Amino acid sequence: MVSSLELKKQEKYLLLEVENPILGENKNVKQRRVNFYQRLGAKTMKNIRYLLPKLSDEEAPEMILMIYPSYKENFIEGDLVKTLIISIYEQFYQQYAHPNLNFLLKNIPDKINLV
Repeated sequence: MVSSLELKKQEKYLLLEVENPILGENKNVKQRRVNFYQRLGAKTMKNIRYLLPKLSDEEAPEMILMIYPSYKENFIEGDLVKTLIISIYEQFYQQYAHPNLNFLLKNIPDKINLV
């Protein structure tokens, strides 16, 4: 397994989709999960609304996006985040031109603070 130091040296990062701890049931469990990733050094993309694609009859869950290991700056460029979200939808969920994409992408600012 590659360490966080090795990832940083190679300028490689993991993008984490984590259940939003302020929504729905099991808020305590969700917050503990966020806290776990933060203890490892992950940062949350502040004020970014992210939805998984709706793949069943159930409502698409709202998530938060986190980056690990801690990014080289205290912010990340909005264009990069847009590219990453499109890649996630296409490569992991095989969802091309999903209705959520336009909604998500239009609300991403030029710079996103990492907290």
